[in-house]
Amino acid sequence: MASDDQLFCDPCSRDGTVSSGYSRCSDCEEILCSPCDKAHRINKLTLSHYITNIQDLSCIPKETKIQLRFCDYHWEKLVDFYCVCHDVVCCQKCILESHLGCEQISLIDDVSDAIKSSTLVEDVSKAVSSLLRTFDSVIENRKTNKESIYSQETTIKASIVKLKQCLLQHVDTLEKSLLSDLTKLKAETLKQLDTEITEYKSVSKNWQKSKLEFDFNIKHGSNSQLFRLVEKLKNQISEQEKKLQDKLTQTFNIDLKYVVQKNSSNIISALAAIQIENQPCNIDHASQLQNKAQFLPTMLSFTLETTIDLSSHGNSSISGIDVTYDNKLLLCDFIGKKILLYNEGGTFIRKRDLDDNSHPYQVKIMPYHTEAAVMMPFMCSILIIDVTSLSSVRKINLEHQYYAIDTFNDAFIVGGYQVLDIITMEGKVNRTIEVPKDSSIRCIMKKRDDTLLYTNSFNLYCIRLFDGTSMFEYNGTKETHGIVEDRYGCIYVADKKNKKIHRLAPDGSFIDIIICNGYEKCFGSPIALRFSQDCSKLYVGLDENKILLVYKCILPS
Repeated sequence: MASDDQLFCDPCSRDGTVSSGYSRCSDCEEILCSPCDKAHRINKLTLSHYITNIQDLSCIPKETKIQLRFCDYHWEKLVDFYCVCHDVVCCQKCILESHLGCEQISLIDDVSDAIKSSTLVEDVSKAVSSLLRTFDSVIENRKTNKESIYSQETTIKASIVKLKQCLLQHVDTLEKSLLSDLTKLKAETLKQLDTEITEYKSVSKNWQKSKLEFDFNIKHGSNSQLFRLVEKLKNQISEQEKKLQDKLTQTFNIDLKYVVQKNSSNIISALAAIQIENQPCNIDHASQLQNKAQFLPTMLSFTLETTIDLSSHGNSSISGIDVTYDNKLLLCDFIGKKILLYNEGGTFIRKRDLDDNSHPYQVKIMPYHTEAAVMMPFMCSILIIDVTSLSSVRKINLEHQYYAIDTFNDAFIVGGYQVLDIITMEGKVNRTIEVPKDSSIRCIMKKRDDTLLYTNSFNLYCIRLFDGTSMFEYNGTKETHGIVEDRYGCIYVADKKNKKIHRLAPDGSFIDIIICNGYEKCFGSPIALRFSQDCSKLYVGLDENKILLVYKCILPS
């Protein structure tokens, strides 16, 4: 055995006894001593358990990373069953809650006999090895990136020193230029002031002479002589005052002022900055399981069970449908600007009329079931409502106009014109996923795995949610809108223009048309699809119609 650690019997340890380990039971994930090993092999309950002698083991895990024996959802229950329809292992309680309609359920012991020689084990082994190689590559990449940061720091420090020297040279040049400008402007200003002083002195001197002559004539001149002088001076004074007033309006006090830009520190700061620049790491991980063979899904058949009369609300356009935890129907009437609430039998409960520009397009029940998110594209917002009273809880303002919405952990996935974003519960964009150009996303649905389905009025797309990798594209429709997935993995796409609903396999390949004017008198253009909680009914919302179609889902006999 690879490890030299002393191993002790787990059952004996629980009884307060220390016994050396002899073997290990893979099913119980426990070390057994020799007596416990013998009892384990003959006990009726553990007779079929897989036991290996310790000396034959290369290593023994000290702790189990993945809990295999007990159910992830019902911790007290053992995982003893395998559902072929959903490709999951489950406990007895899981079957009662989620798999009563699944016919292909087997005991794990019955389907695991040849597992070690199966291609699935080989695929999983390759997938784990591929993951480890990718992790090694990422770790090595991160280490290399870390080393490059130190190198970049040295280079940037040298560049900063060079910038400082360059700035100091510019400061010296600026100082010389400013001093030169000061000398030049001082000389020009003084020259201008001297000219003005000389001019005003000359005029003042002439008026001093006139003043002397005027005073002399007052004392010694004749009346006629003084009269002539007064009249002459009066005209000269008027003319001089006019010239003086014109001159004064053009006379300024000149200041030499040292002007420094108030934001000079900002200007200098803007010359350079240290920033983070993200570059792709160029590490790809090719999944070893995404192309694995899938089980042929169970095919539901459909028959029209009833229609829900919406005529009391006028001509409706049911663009969004969701089902509450207690099986009530939440409907978005896009044209009628209403949110409607019906019970599963088609009885009207209540409605909420919205503002003139508040056309609700899609609705999605929130993870905690008591609230729903209603997409309001023309208002660029999401309205959170109470699913029982339809009253507003809060409004989330968005950065773009979106039509489609789904929930993802504690965030929303939203889609609009040429945009598919993951946003926070406050409406801030966390991540943008690239979509084909000229796309106007109308419906989004996150599948049970890590993939996402969306329609853009032309085609259906399936991508990996975490990196946007395309899984498949379906272009067999004329105008795609609503999408939904049944419990067996089949995908249904509403073709509004052709008045059809296409059924696809989980890999996106076409299976059949389940409804094509199946109800001749009232079948219109389907735009919204939703299964009931137990997948026993399919609800179909129509464009500009007065009914909601309810189809009964029938399992094959």
